[in-house]
Amino acid sequence: MTGKVVYVLFLILSTIVAPITSLPLWPVALFTYGYRTAVLLTFFGNVSGAMVNFLLARKFGRPLVEKLVGGKGIKEIDKFTDVVGWKAFLWLRILGNISFDVISYAMGLTNIRILVYFLITFATSLLWTGLVFLFLKTAFSLGKLPSILLISLGYLLSLYGGIRVWRRHIDHKL
Repeated sequence: MTGKVVYVLFLILSTIVAPITSLPLWPVALFTYGYRTAVLLTFFGNVSGAMVNFLLARKFGRPLVEKLVGGKGIKEIDKFTDVVGWKAFLWLRILGNISFDVISYAMGLTNIRILVYFLITFATSLLWTGLVFLFLKTAFSLGKLPSILLISLGYLLSLYGGIRVWRRHIDHKL
């Protein structure tokens, strides 16, 4: 039980403090807890961290967000908050779920309703977490080299897709 609590707390912390990543721990959670438990723990930790980010940004505003994400992160947030609506937020969460932590802060600086933010984050996080862990489970069953290649390819495709959607949306709005 202690390991599960520490894992969830680390997920929350890694979402709040933008440079920290929890991604390398996901395979460990899968092997340690099994598919269903790893998905639920990861989902709970990520959504909790996202809600904390949103609420911190909403309550303390830009000065705190800038300290937590740094100069480069705040520039991305500025671009994002100038053009994003709930539909763009939904697509960013669906197509790549990129910059989960930074987007959560950014949305807290917009006028999106907390219920809309929560529902989009909840639904897309559940979908993504389930799919990523299913992908990891399948990839690991293939053997060492094929799994590394498949996981790397999946990550790059997800990242590429999210960046393309982001840039296309920015170009369209500007």
